[in-house]
Amino acid sequence: MFADTHCHLRCIGSGNAVSNVIIENAINNKVSLIIDISTGLDDFLIRCDLVKRLSRRFPVEIYLTAGIPPYFARKRTDRDMSLLREQCLSDSRVTAVGECGLDYHHEYGTRKEQMNLFVDQIELADDIGLPVVVHSRDADDDLVELLENHNPRCGAIIHCFSSGPETAARLLDLGCTLSFAGNITYRRSEDVRETARMVPSDRYVIETDSPYLPPEGKRGTPNEPANVAIVGTFVADIRGESVKTVAFETKENAKRAFRL
Repeated sequence: MFADTHCHLRCIGSGNAVSNVIIENAINNKVSLIIDISTGLDDFLIRCDLVKRLSRRFPVEIYLTAGIPPYFARKRTDRDMSLLREQCLSDSRVTAVGECGLDYHHEYGTRKEQMNLFVDQIELADDIGLPVVVHSRDADDDLVELLENHNPRCGAIIHCFSSGPETAARLLDLGCTLSFAGNITYRRSEDVRETARMVPSDRYVIETDSPYLPPEGKRGTPNEPANVAIVGTFVADIRGESVKTVAFETKENAKRAFRL
């Protein structure tokens, strides 16, 4: 059985019928664990209700996170961190703080503003005993340096790892778990594939980042948790392992990384 450690259920489609089909597809593709990741503070209650409804109806474990992505670095308000704390503590299904981190591909505020928002969330996660889900784009050196100085006490999951073995080794030395998404199947992602070949068996997970980053063969359509099976099969092939082994390893790693 597979675990999709990073998706955005509410963004895949609207309406109960769409949500039901998404989960049915996931179950039919042997997905038994899903982590629904925050895209900001505003939709938390809606996401909680969605996860609660789907969990009651379907035989699949669904958890969620609360966090403030870097795109809000310039827009943050004085009450954001207190509201985030309330969200994290309000529902037992909240299993991590995030996604949060650094994104230098877009100008989501200054680098200092992004770093401050990220550090504040790491400190909150440390205080309440949760791991951190990390978003990083075009920010490898600053990410590693920041984590060296503010290493999350309960661990960090590097969402959609998109760099090579050198950065991976530095993050693994810090105790991070690397998460591989559909982009590992793309033609220009050889560095990511090389990382997936060398990562220790207990330090990686897989994800979809639905509705984004559909794997090859699904590009041009919204991604969904069912496609984590494609990612897992691809990773198994490049690691020279069975799909069953990768599915088992990544699900156990997810349970450990998210403290489930």
